[in-house]
Amino acid sequence: MKLERDVILNEIRLRKDDPLSRRMRLLFSQAYREHVYKYPIIGYEGILGGLTKEDLAIYHSAVYTPDKMVLGIVGGVPAEKAVISASIELKKYRRGLVWPVDINTEPRQVDENKYEFKEEVTLGYLAIAFHMSSLYSPDLYAGDVVSIILGEGKDSRLYQRLVQEKQLLYTVSCMNYTPKYPGLFIITGTGDAAKLEAAAEEIFSVINELWYRKVNRNELDRAKNLVLAAYYRTHESIKDMADSMTDSQALTGDPLFFEKYVDGIHNVKLEDLWSIPSKYLDRDNSTTLFLLPWYYEKEEPEAEEELYTPEPAVKERSMILENGLNIVVKKKGTLPLVSVTFAAPGGLRAENKRNNGISNLTASLILKGTKRRNVNGIVPAIERMGGSIVTFSGMNSVGMTMELMSKDIDKGLDIFEDVLRNATFPEEEIVKEKEKIIAAIREEETDVFQNGMIHLFRLLYGQNPYSMRISGEVKTVEPIMRDELHVFYKDRFIPYGAVLTLVGDVADVEYTLNMLAKRFSGWNDVGLFIRTKKVEPVKEKKVQDVFMRKEQSLVIAGFQGARIIEDKKYTLSVISAILSGSDGLLFHNAREKEGLTYASNALNAPGVYPGYFVMYVATTESNLEKAQKTIFDVIEKVKKGDISEEEIEAAKKRLISEHEYSLQANSALSMIMTLDEMYGLGFQDYKKFKNKINAITMKDIVSCAKEYLDSDKSAVIFVHSE
Repeated sequence: MKLERDVILNEIRLRKDDPLSRRMRLLFSQAYREHVYKYPIIGYEGILGGLTKEDLAIYHSAVYTPDKMVLGIVGGVPAEKAVISASIELKKYRRGLVWPVDINTEPRQVDENKYEFKEEVTLGYLAIAFHMSSLYSPDLYAGDVVSIILGEGKDSRLYQRLVQEKQLLYTVSCMNYTPKYPGLFIITGTGDAAKLEAAAEEIFSVINELWYRKVNRNELDRAKNLVLAAYYRTHESIKDMADSMTDSQALTGDPLFFEKYVDGIHNVKLEDLWSIPSKYLDRDNSTTLFLLPWYYEKEEPEAEEELYTPEPAVKERSMILENGLNIVVKKKGTLPLVSVTFAAPGGLRAENKRNNGISNLTASLILKGTKRRNVNGIVPAIERMGGSIVTFSGMNSVGMTMELMSKDIDKGLDIFEDVLRNATFPEEEIVKEKEKIIAAIREEETDVFQNGMIHLFRLLYGQNPYSMRISGEVKTVEPIMRDELHVFYKDRFIPYGAVLTLVGDVADVEYTLNMLAKRFSGWNDVGLFIRTKKVEPVKEKKVQDVFMRKEQSLVIAGFQGARIIEDKKYTLSVISAILSGSDGLLFHNAREKEGLTYASNALNAPGVYPGYFVMYVATTESNLEKAQKTIFDVIEKVKKGDISEEEIEAAKKRLISEHEYSLQANSALSMIMTLDEMYGLGFQDYKKFKNKINAITMKDIVSCAKEYLDSDKSAVIFVHSE
């Protein structure tokens, strides 16, 4: 029990270090005065210390009883067989003690509340909450629609005003949190601490405009499309469907509630929305919270200038165009959704020490305007169709993905193609995007794990581009000029060597393939070839100490790993699965035996150059050396074959099931197929995964661990809490 208590205490400290978790916890503790929602789910350190084994036993016998349970089974099992099997397994369960529940009703809030907290952060974090209805209220549907109109996506009113026009925040979002008891309508944002108060006032202004700047039909249709598309996306896998049914039953007594929820959204009328601001979004019903850097001192504000259940694939095909673009089309599923992914060689591989971050910055800016469209004609236009479009830039590639309902694919592809070929990089958008990225870089450096990984990659990769950060450094991002961005864009976003994949509701694969070929055959831009950079092997153990003002400490051990084209990546994945997870060797040794940690894991990431294999343990300052020893002791067990066949089989099953699950969503499968094709593995390579994993033996694991996981050729980062 002591070990488990220490583990939970470690998790509490971890959450204190995460500003997003901290902001939400503080918000609930201030917004609620009497109701139990004011308490953190994980509990308080002082109370945890006083709990006894008897307390836990009484609670367990009263709460973990069959009358409070819902079991959901979805998939290739006959319903009758599933019910019989469940009945046999659960027949010993009996009702327990009656647990007295006395939940105080939250009194009506009559005055605006404002709170300010200072913590170890570099950005400013804002949250505004209004007391709202519960899940069972008829206002649920209109409230959800209003939250989407106000703060979901780049075409929302809050994003347009706060981020795009007035640049008071870097991010803003809105959610209508409606649990069993009356919840909260929450608006959150991040930005410059000095601008948060102005941002809060502007948010109230946008809300007040709901009174006279009524919601129009286009906004309502956009909100409904987003809900419908989100519902489809959250029902692409059998796990999603099981979660939906069990949650529906547990919360409402109706396993199909969330299905009926879509109908409820469909039935929302414009006049239904007008009551939400007057009923709930009153300033006297609000709680505003500012989470600020500890060193921040408020300045006198200057006068501000006023501004205005899927089925398996039935067919798939690929085609390489004369310009070198490889197009892949796969018909999948029964839901009316499609996902499109474009990827080209890029990312860190295409950067150097001088321009580190240019790939990420370029990718983030191509959605900000083209020769035919301004910033509001790209992401907001896709969102109005209930879709999404985002860019990515990683260690090896750069690209863009789009999700849409299949009926809108032609309109979506018009925008997608325009962005790939005609981005213009408006100067004002470059300034804004640099500011956001630089703020994110600084915030990244305050995160224990991310900061530790930054230093680890530098030790592992030396002068190779993998040693750099995907987001770049402040000193490299700030000087990047528009001309450099345009040159990089023209060198990287080219057809030759790139792959475009469309997965989903395709009526005719051949027709779709030819349609895409016709659309992109005239694209003849030619860029630069990425020169291969050597990775110097780690020849001796490298250790670095990093000091941060945090409550949690961390040890990370890293090794150079396998390349994407090497089959040993599968063996390393099995090793990582044996080590990680709540039933893994690392977790067992670090937590169950030593009580060192709540958070530990092993990660395997192959690369175009040798990838990385990483193990970490989050712990306390006094246990750092012990945690490092635990990591290397566990590695030695693997190298000696001191693991059971049962552990190997369990790891294989977990990897295979996770892989199968990841293939159910169009977006994930589209990305996997695109990258595999681009890296030379072939777009059908994902189908080999199960056989490759199942073929791995104990001998393979021991041999691979000896080859890659040599403690004398490792890099170790100690992140100390000051």
